[in-house]
Amino acid sequence: MSPKMHAPRRRLAFPLLVLLALGAPQTGSAQGPDIVDVLNVAQISAPRISPDGSAVIYTKTVPDWSENRYDSEVFLADAQNTARQLTRSPHGSATNAQWAAGGDGVFYIADLGHGPQIHLQELSGSVALPVTAITGGLLDYAVSPDGRHLALLLAEGPDPAILARREALGRFTIVGEAPPAAHLWLLDIGAAIEDGGASRHGTHALRRLTGGSDRSVTLFS
Repeated sequence: MSPKMHAPRRRLAFPLLVLLALGAPQTGSAQGPDIVDVLNVAQISAPRISPDGSAVIYTKTVPDWSENRYDSEVFLADAQNTARQLTRSPHGSATNAQWAAGGDGVFYIADLGHGPQIHLQELSGSVALPVTAITGGLLDYAVSPDGRHLALLLAEGPDPAILARREALGRFTIVGEAPPAAHLWLLDIGAAIEDGGASRHGTHALRRLTGGSDRSVTLFS
């Protein structure tokens, strides 16, 4: 299983007015696809075959010109060559989709306003179930071989001095400044769904596996 870090929503490369100017057809010349047409082509990525081999999930990314960003959603295609959209994230993108045990559902990461969180979309259901409710969101995850647990990669709490700086000056990044350490946690999927989304505190669904400010876990292998 190859790791995928959850990335922030990507911004379009150029302002819309510039693209329209560059893509304007020239009088007297044969018209072909312009730069806007090229950017409007959907990008297909991250395919994953279902456990029984009968379907595949993938991510489809298209530009949202009104919001000046790229948006991604998860789709499913079956053996009958039909495709349907599984996720609809009004505030951003759905990414890093992985099959649940048995292939009856799909986990994915989406930010609905409380940081990147894991959701479970059952193939027979219409509403996604919240799996995590981690303050600030999570960085990455992987499904256990038995399908009962998720390994989560969570950032430790930021330095109080950094929080005070953000409160006073806004969010920005200083080149060379070390990010907060990240560590592994183990999530019981069934208990997390019963809780309506597991948090770090006050739940039996989530427990820490690694810790320490002098070390940090980076990517799942």
